[in-house]
Amino acid sequence: MLWILNLFILFSGLFSSLCSYGAVNDFDDADLQTILTSSAQKKGQRYIIYSWSPHMSLSIRGLNELTNTSNRTQPTVLVVLDPDANLELATEIAKKQKWPSEFLRLNRSEILFKRGIRIHYPSYNLISNGSFRGRLLPGYKTRTELEDFQKRHYK
Repeated sequence: MLWILNLFILFSGLFSSLCSYGAVNDFDDADLQTILTSSAQKKGQRYIIYSWSPHMSLSIRGLNELTNTSNRTQPTVLVVLDPDANLELATEIAKKQKWPSEFLRLNRSEILFKRGIRIHYPSYNLISNGSFRGRLLPGYKTRTELEDFQKRHYK
């Protein structure tokens, strides 16, 4: 009976921690379809879907670099979280980094899973003109590497 109480305390603490930071919905195929449609309707609208994991330090570094760029020509960055991530750890990191709660959206998109988004964290998916541009780009990339990748695929 004591283990049930301990389990309840653990989950209630996790739940209150997540709720206090702001509950967010998961990112699913319907959300992805909205982005694809938006990029098809708005000429020049470009997106980067960035997946991160709190267990991979370079994905944290990459997200900071990606979101701290003040380039007006940069694509809209959409952030999704590893669906197997420890949410308590992810929430702690988000608070420490002063990231918005939207960065805690768990990736539930089957389409992104089929593209290999879970192979490595971080990973980048580029979208424009209603479709993906190039293949999934796994692993941390420097700003220069990412800019070169975008130049090749955002044509």
